[in-house]
Amino acid sequence: MLEAGPATAGARVGTTACGILHSLAAAPQRVAGTRMPSDSASIAATAGRFWLALIAASAIFLPSHAYTVRDLYTAAVPRERGAAGNDAGFAAAMEVVLVKVTGLEDAAARMRGALPNARVYVQRYGIDAEGRLEVGFDPSAIDRLITDAGLPIWGRERPATLVLARLEPTEGPAEWLAADSAAPAREMIDAAADLRGVPLVWPLMTVREQSVVRAFDARAPDPAALAELAARYRANAVLLATLSANAAGEVSGAWTLGFGEETASRSGGPLQGIALAAEQFAGAYATSAIDVTTVDISVAGITNLEAYARTLDYLEKLSVTEAVAVEEISGETLRLRLALRGDPATFARSVALDDQLVPLDTLQPGRLAYRFQP
Repeated sequence: MLEAGPATAGARVGTTACGILHSLAAAPQRVAGTRMPSDSASIAATAGRFWLALIAASAIFLPSHAYTVRDLYTAAVPRERGAAGNDAGFAAAMEVVLVKVTGLEDAAARMRGALPNARVYVQRYGIDAEGRLEVGFDPSAIDRLITDAGLPIWGRERPATLVLARLEPTEGPAEWLAADSAAPAREMIDAAADLRGVPLVWPLMTVREQSVVRAFDARAPDPAALAELAARYRANAVLLATLSANAAGEVSGAWTLGFGEETASRSGGPLQGIALAAEQFAGAYATSAIDVTTVDISVAGITNLEAYARTLDYLEKLSVTEAVAVEEISGETLRLRLALRGDPATFARSVALDDQLVPLDTLQPGRLAYRFQP
């Protein structure tokens, strides 16, 4: 489950939610993509110019809102009968969770020695509505296991991605997948996003929005118009896809992710498209519990006890935060020292996902400055 603020039209309630392109924090490293098919090459060629303009245009729009992935340590897998079947199911579910928590596709392979003992890490299990074995693991135990293996942990607060996907079916006209689409391709993308813990938001595809995305059909998207569309859904990133379905119902095509100041492209099915986003995001937000650093921050706008309590609660709940210590309160400014898993840049990127603390451009050597936004 995802926990969010006020519902936004088009969000996948219960399993996905929306978050806006945010260029205030340092951009993650580019993810190397596979070679794209020739019919998608023009999209990739256009993407670089498009996203540079899109990022610049997005700065004038609304701030974002972070979302928390509540089922990060839970996975549902096909059920097998008997105790041996449960053990196999626990191992399969643990593979899914390890990939989801680290953001690394090869995490399970790198920790394969722990899989035969998956039962040790199980906190609860049962049968879900689809008859699958649903397994919930102990978050602290899984985090320790990952840390001991020297792998990073991608926390519960995750950016959301606006999906603009054009599908060319085997028969009939092409369509843009929307919040109310019943197309199997939409379900495949949603399922892939659940496996990787990537929150998605689907557009309503109103008449006005269709006029915006038609420019993408012509390989000449309007950056300002698409930035406005992303801001409307308060998305942190945009995933553009040109897909086709074959007679067997398999879906594949070209995917381009725009996030921060970077773009990355890949070809393949829904799993490959969502993996592209997961890897890009994990590169920006995953941290190591071994590398604990400290950072001093000041928060202006603390005008009452509620603002004080909300600020502390927000900082303490961030996955990147190990501990919070209040240094002083001076007027309406709160000064704190944080122990972080990772570095201050990762902390800044995590805070930029939300609009509760807005960065200030004040020069305070060795201290990050923010303003509390009610």
